[in-house]
Amino acid sequence: MGSFLDEAKAAQDEKREKDPADMSGSKDPWATNDGAGEGGGDVSDSASGNAGDPADENEETKPKPPRKKAGPTRTPALRRGRPKGPERRPLSTRILPELDRTLTKAVEVTGKNPQTLVEEALASYFRRLKIEDPGESAEEADVA
Repeated sequence: MGSFLDEAKAAQDEKREKDPADMSGSKDPWATNDGAGEGGGDVSDSASGNAGDPADENEETKPKPPRKKAGPTRTPALRRGRPKGPERRPLSTRILPELDRTLTKAVEVTGKNPQTLVEEALASYFRRLKIEDPGESAEEADVA
């Protein structure tokens, strides 16, 4: 028969509920009952689970059929995220401080971003001067 302290500790352990966060003495959470994992025999612990498959040895002898290219009937995949806006060219310019303050005030009043406001102002100015877009052919001639 054990001492009083041993009996009290045993009684306390019986009454105490098991802590769900206590992992001591529990089985391996990754082990399965299908034989793979610890003590699974001659099967290795590879990620694919078929490292010991004899079919892998015959891969070199069997030629794989060539992949077919996507035909014109395939629809393009849908894009995720923000929709792509119009193509823009980078432009760096300096403006006077009073124009910067005015542009900032216009952004606050209209709720539009500075890029949109400047593009609309330039388009309006070019319409007033009756200057039309020469098209992409003029831009290619300027570059060449």
